[in-house]
Amino acid sequence: MATITEIKAARAVAGAAYAAAAQAYADAWVELHGYDQALCNTALGQPRPLGFAGAPQPLPHGEYLSQRIDGGLIDRAKTRAAQIVASFAP
Repeated sequence: MATITEIKAARAVAGAAYAAAAQAYADAWVELHGYDQALCNTALGQPRPLGFAGAPQPLPHGEYLSQRIDGGLIDRAKTRAAQIVASFAP
């Protein structure tokens, strides 16, 4: 049997893991969406849009993910796409 202290400690570990996973998800979205946008750039010759229909919205948690982390993701992806296109060498 677990004590209340052990249960609270395990909850804290789970909460930290959730917050880290949500941030990793958002960061991976930025990277993938950046590549999708870069490939749609006419300089790279992809005629059709690729990718997502919108930005991710990880579910908030009152204690471990109380701040929304989806703000600025589209701008970050645009910046990443510009970096990718700039690095293109045919």
